[in-house]
Amino acid sequence: MTALMKKAIEALTNLPEEKQNFYAQEILASLEGDKKWNALFADPRSETLLAQMAAKALEEYEAGETRPLDELFDNIEE
Repeated sequence: MTALMKKAIEALTNLPEEKQNFYAQEILASLEGDKKWNALFADPRSETLLAQMAAKALEEYEAGETRPLDELFDNIEE
């Protein structure tokens, strides 16, 4: 176990049980999500699909059909 992981676990043990369970569920869900994404990207068909998606995104960009991400965040209140 890494030093950072030990530090995180130590911090978690000081939390109430409800919070510990919340973070445990978040970590497990994240790990499961990583497993699913890794399986999807391991499939040889994903390379073709990603290339098609990238080509479509580039077409939309070149056609002026996209907006900078900064514009999307301008309207978010802090």
